[in-house]
Amino acid sequence: MSSLALRRWLAAAAGLAAALVLADVAVWRLATARMQAALQAAMDDMRAAGWVVQCSAAERSGWPWAATVAVADVRVQGGGSALPGGLAWSTDRLVLSVALTDPWHLSVSPQGEETLRLSHLPAVAFAADPMLARLPLGAGRPDHAELTATAVTGGLLHSRRRQDVSIGQVSAQVQLRAAAAGGLDAALSFAARDIGLPDNFRWPLGGSVNSLAAAVTLASPRVWGTDSREQAQSWRDGGGKVRVQSLDLHWGPLSLQGDAALSLDAGLQPAGTGHVHITGFGPALDALADAGVIGTGMAATYKAVLGLMASDPSSAINLPLTLRDSTLSLGEIPLSRFKDLAWR
Repeated sequence: MSSLALRRWLAAAAGLAAALVLADVAVWRLATARMQAALQAAMDDMRAAGWVVQCSAAERSGWPWAATVAVADVRVQGGGSALPGGLAWSTDRLVLSVALTDPWHLSVSPQGEETLRLSHLPAVAFAADPMLARLPLGAGRPDHAELTATAVTGGLLHSRRRQDVSIGQVSAQVQLRAAAAGGLDAALSFAARDIGLPDNFRWPLGGSVNSLAAAVTLASPRVWGTDSREQAQSWRDGGGKVRVQSLDLHWGPLSLQGDAALSLDAGLQPAGTGHVHITGFGPALDALADAGVIGTGMAATYKAVLGLMASDPSSAINLPLTLRDSTLSLGEIPLSRFKDLAWR
């Protein structure tokens, strides 16, 4: 190749590279502008529906490999029409990004500390490194999302110990389905492993849960009322129900699989029924007795009763699970008495 031809080839290559850079800049500017507009429209829609949404002005970044929009000091509160008591969520920083190599998915990454309160349950504070949600892009609003997180730490928001629980890895999927009259029909599945429990308590089955997985569906009608009690009553009367389609727990010697259906009873307290399949109940009862949670005699009695349902203490048994009058019972054995919910 002659020097003239080489110079022409280099000039053409440089021109092509410059054109590609300009095209990438144009696409990035267009994509981030649309993401900003979509984010603002989503917040406006939520505010029009009664939600409180607060955040800083959006900032654009990510060039050349992604279109990224970030907002800080995010606060979201509302949802009382679908869930008694609503929910509240906040995060230090929220990053939305569309990668050049995957333009059909939106990645959403909360960063820093997050807080979450569901209904009237205590608020929790947590953080992960990293946490990432993926939503499909296309016509209409996204109807499902996938979430992954590693190195999760969390605890009750107002506790002195803000990192009481740790999770090595967790993944979750959320599916939203059409519901009539402004209600909510959702499905959630998740799986977590290496769950570290608070170290200020002696856990008879061990301070770490090997794994926990569940699939849950929520059927929630639109609720009415001026206070939480009226809203809870309308949720119950409208057929509100939570179904635990599957639960899989492995903790020390104990393995448990089960399912349940929950709603609110006449006193607006959680109530329901289910079934559990238990393996390793003998060693688990021994561990509870050794830790002083139950007496040695009681452990022996439970083992004898449960042993009648299985060939030996290491075999599996199937038992009905009942939550009634704020008492959780396994078969005919009361396990725990819960404090009544005080609807305010």
